[in-house]
Amino acid sequence: MVESNRGVAHADRGLGLLTLSALVVANMIGAGVFTSSGYSLGALGNPGRVMLAWWLCGAWAIAGAVAYGALARRLPLSGGEYLFLSRLVHPAVGFLAGWISVVAGFTAPIAVAAQGAAIYGLGDVDSSDWRLTWVAVSVIVFATACHLVGVSMGAGLQNAIVAAKLVLLAIIVVWAFGFTAPEAWLGKALPDQTEAWWPEDWNAWTVLVGSMSWVALSYTGFNAAIYVAGQARQPRRTVPQSMLVATIAVTVIYLLLNYVFVYAPAPESIANQNNVAAIAAEAVGGTGLSGLVRLTIVLAMTSSVFAMLLAGPRVYQKMAEDGVMPRIFRTDGGAPRWATLAQALLSIVAVFTADLLQLMKYLGLTLSACGALAVLSLWWARRRIPDAEPLRWWETFSVAVYLLITCAILWASRVTHSDEFTAMLVTFGLGLLVYLVWFARDVSKRNGGPKCCGPYELEKQIGSGREFDVYLARIPHSSRSIVVKVLPVARQTPRSQQRYELECLLLSENSNQHIVQFEAAGKNADGAMYVAVEYVAGETLWDIVKRDGGMSPRRALPLLCQTASALAAVHSRGYLHGDLAPKNIMVTSSCDNRAADRGQAAEGNLEYSEEHITLIDFGLARPIGSHINNDAGETISGTPAFMSPEGCQREVGSQQTDSPASDIYSFGCVAFFMLSGKLPFSGATTIEICWKQLHQAAPLLGTLVPAEIDSELEGLVMKCLQKSPDERPASMQEILTALQHRS
Repeated sequence: MVESNRGVAHADRGLGLLTLSALVVANMIGAGVFTSSGYSLGALGNPGRVMLAWWLCGAWAIAGAVAYGALARRLPLSGGEYLFLSRLVHPAVGFLAGWISVVAGFTAPIAVAAQGAAIYGLGDVDSSDWRLTWVAVSVIVFATACHLVGVSMGAGLQNAIVAAKLVLLAIIVVWAFGFTAPEAWLGKALPDQTEAWWPEDWNAWTVLVGSMSWVALSYTGFNAAIYVAGQARQPRRTVPQSMLVATIAVTVIYLLLNYVFVYAPAPESIANQNNVAAIAAEAVGGTGLSGLVRLTIVLAMTSSVFAMLLAGPRVYQKMAEDGVMPRIFRTDGGAPRWATLAQALLSIVAVFTADLLQLMKYLGLTLSACGALAVLSLWWARRRIPDAEPLRWWETFSVAVYLLITCAILWASRVTHSDEFTAMLVTFGLGLLVYLVWFARDVSKRNGGPKCCGPYELEKQIGSGREFDVYLARIPHSSRSIVVKVLPVARQTPRSQQRYELECLLLSENSNQHIVQFEAAGKNADGAMYVAVEYVAGETLWDIVKRDGGMSPRRALPLLCQTASALAAVHSRGYLHGDLAPKNIMVTSSCDNRAADRGQAAEGNLEYSEEHITLIDFGLARPIGSHINNDAGETISGTPAFMSPEGCQREVGSQQTDSPASDIYSFGCVAFFMLSGKLPFSGATTIEICWKQLHQAAPLLGTLVPAEIDSELEGLVMKCLQKSPDERPASMQEILTALQHRS
């Protein structure tokens, strides 16, 4: 694999190993570790078997960290499961991962954290006590109200609570092992239960592995670094290392902590109890340590509710902007109030419909199954990214261990707690059903589009994107055709409206003859926005080159000059085109130039300069110097085969500053395609192409084109294709001058 020294803009900045490791630790240590072991002892009857479950889940998590690290090593982009599954497997599977994120990633965890706060806040109360439910609901309502009025926990307070949680765990472990007398350790098997820590038969193994479903919940979060891989320094190294180091560290903490939980207090005092941390703390340090434990856990769980009520609604908002959730969840740039209310309501319903153990079983199963799907995408990575390195033996071993243990947990849970297993299957099934229904709805809406738009009669749809539909239209009482781009109400978001307004502004003030001419803009009675431009009766550059092959320099140079002129005009007004590609370059001619290019016309009978370039589609135009980043997982905006490396980074979540160098790189891709008839970078998937844009050098143009191309023209094109923006030509005007000199 050929890599540019400066091809990755975040190589020298971004999240480092320490920050990524801290992120993983903070995501792993939650409500599960403070509540699981009491339930596990009640189910298994022996503290040794409880520890065996924690050991096995620790091995599962470490194997998972290595497996996810293998994904990060080959695909160091932000987005997590949604990105891997939608790009490497299928969009439906990716949507399913997003669906699981909404349901199991936020709704149930908010309920678990709120119930954990209630359990440790109220102290020694029966699990059926009605106050537990209402205190948990009150925590959710309080956090929701704070978000709605603009009050939230600052990052400093959140970090302080996480630090306090780690200090608390250290105090419990040190106190237990350093200051507790040997005779004070009361842990043993429950009455009438075997003292053997190793399961004696198949049924015992089934019970143990089934109990691992809620123990595994405490380990989920080991993959947290994968969601911000696009912002990491040297992500192929730091992201895998952070997940592995942090997971091993947390596993050690968990093993020490749970040894204290199950061996320090009497077994009858913690079996089937949900406040096992407080009970164990009282056993080793008295009521003072127990009170400190309760206070810290209440604060930690409450902060988790605040954090998840901040993040969860943003997922609803983004899915609504993508058209797969109701429009009411969209915002105009402010807080997603309706999405916050919906998230709170769903979490409250979860509190009323399931107790803590049921939620923990469901969460452990659902998140483990979703993680297994993501790890399975490694088998597609080799096919989708041909230049990706093969799995190393330890990666293959870790993938096998992770999938084997996950399958064992799912199988055993089907026997030991079938209700939660069924709920997991229903969640996955509903996700696929929602995707199919929404997809069918979107297709139906597009097929039954409008007949009129403003004063124009729409004749036929000639294009469609994630936001806009494009129609060939006619002016009433006129034979002249125009093109109308329509932004339907259902797809209007703050971002799409901003793009619409910018396109209208840029085109309405245009005076360059090589940029599509503006006709009008407005809004329909139904709220749909539209912009009308001239109809260019020609062929796209893409169609011409795909049909005829690469152009001779004599034919290509005038077209390149005209394209450079159009881009220079756009840049001079402070904007970028944002999606320069052959499909957005129309070529019109007063005669058939193909015959001449094939040598079938007499020399001098035809001038290639009679071909006229028109640059179209400014829907992705943006101001130079803007700081825009795409949210992880959103559909790629642009044409990947002609997208700059910094554009690829922006699309997967890394904030980049837009500069003319981005259009210059795209211009180099267009010139390469025009002269050679081949793409400089191609692949089976979008993610594969973006990978190559980031890391592979373009092939030398001179090896692909006829001998008549001169070294100066080849050098100019290859300079445009440099990975580092600083190594490309300084401006489109400089390129235009050089091309005019060659003409």
